[in-house]
Amino acid sequence: MKRFFILVMCLCMAVPINVCAANQKIKVNPVYQNSKVIKGKTKKRYRVQAKIGKKKYQTKADRKGNFRLRIPKQSVGKSFYIKVYRGKRYISKKKIHVLTKSIKVQKFSTKNKMIKGYARPGYRIKVTMNHKSYQTKASKVKGSFKIQMKRPAGNATAKISLYNKKGKYIKSVKYSAYNKKSNKKDQNTKKAQYTTADGKKYTGKVPGFDDPIHLSAVEKQMNEAGMEYDDSKTIIETSSGRAFMNATSGHGQGYYGWISYYMDTESDNQWQWYHAKNGITLYYSTATTGDLRNTPTPDCNDPTTYEGKIKSGQTGKFAPTYKSSRDLSYLGIKIVGYKNQKTVIYYAVSEQLMAGKIGIAPQIQ
Repeated sequence: MKRFFILVMCLCMAVPINVCAANQKIKVNPVYQNSKVIKGKTKKRYRVQAKIGKKKYQTKADRKGNFRLRIPKQSVGKSFYIKVYRGKRYISKKKIHVLTKSIKVQKFSTKNKMIKGYARPGYRIKVTMNHKSYQTKASKVKGSFKIQMKRPAGNATAKISLYNKKGKYIKSVKYSAYNKKSNKKDQNTKKAQYTTADGKKYTGKVPGFDDPIHLSAVEKQMNEAGMEYDDSKTIIETSSGRAFMNATSGHGQGYYGWISYYMDTESDNQWQWYHAKNGITLYYSTATTGDLRNTPTPDCNDPTTYEGKIKSGQTGKFAPTYKSSRDLSYLGIKIVGYKNQKTVIYYAVSEQLMAGKIGIAPQIQ
């Protein structure tokens, strides 16, 4: 009986420990469509990780538990998880929904009776169309909304007004429906539509996939980038989702060209893969620092400037090349892509690979 009592007491004492571990919380500030940094709070020194698509982004909380995690801009309505770890041990996670600070309406046809979109969570939306008015509230978590109308949109224009939680008027936007029939007829001859990073229509000259980039000008832009420098321009081809990148984000890191058309990237926290495609050859050089300003830039005509190359159809597998002052592992790498001896993409980054082992030579598969 005494042994049984001791066993029960031990079990009771053990339960709170497990409950505490399971209930570890992570607080995350709202993430908006233009956010490049996720801010939040967890336990000190905990590892924070976000997986968006095939790409992982990681950082460590400071001594007070605060963290800043850099990510690319995401589209409204997208969801992903933020996970926290104590060393390699998983602690907890939080689902993140990308929000809009204003209002975003999804495309709708002349035959649609429903209008969908996103606004700030809990905000009220009023739609006036075909002499009828409809109201609803954006959901409390995602900010999504949908309004069912009594008749199809037709050729009428919808006036969509936004009000905050207190009923104060914010702004109004107007949207017209598209005609499915005419859209099908014109889809083969219609020119590709381009937008800038902030969603505005782009009417300038869009470089072709095979158009060469001016490497010396790109290098000059990267080398002049200080730690806080952040200049990002994106031209997006909406019909395919491909994007022409012109982005610089400090210490000589950045991208230039149709990156996703010529190269796929993937990481598993230990290794980084680069896959060459569409007739390109990737020439690379690695670095033992995250400051890539004035480091060697691969030139296909000068073997002294690059360590190796990845031909179209091949994949390069890379390990970390250095550790930061916070004891985190990184791969510092510069990649220049050539097609028919023309420079078409530039890629210079410091990839975070926390669990990777430093010093393993690149492998071409």
